[in-house]
Amino acid sequence: MLKISINKIAEDLDNILDGFIKFFNVKTYEIIEINNDDLSLVETDYNLSDYADCLQKEILLAEDVLYSDYYITLPTSYDINEYKIMQKFTSLLPDFLVDVFQSAIRRKGAFRNFKQLLYKHHLEEKWYRFKKDELKKIAINWCIINNINYTIEEE
Repeated sequence: MLKISINKIAEDLDNILDGFIKFFNVKTYEIIEINNDDLSLVETDYNLSDYADCLQKEILLAEDVLYSDYYITLPTSYDINEYKIMQKFTSLLPDFLVDVFQSAIRRKGAFRNFKQLLYKHHLEEKWYRFKKDELKKIAINWCIINNINYTIEEE
């Protein structure tokens, strides 16, 4: 029986690029990333020979993702909502930092403000551990909802 590592999914969820969607192949248990433009293209009446050889492989993969039953979309950055993860993290900080962090993430440049405060208060390592744990929870929930077999590794 195939199983996917929760750490692998969490790592992929932490590395979602703008303009891309990650998919899970239920037959091979592999995660792939497809450009939104390629997905849009295959929904049109396109001619594969109009594209360079290096792009044809990506276009064919996008077509396979779109028209087969073997792929499930992984949670998107919208589903993950890193801002909510930041809010949750700040609520767990010592009282004297809660207001400082919460005020910073409510202002313009919330992510930049948050990162600056992490470095100022030497909380980077604690944040990255917390974020990784939250992404693992999202990954486990996604696996359960989609009936995907998974493993949880000790770190």
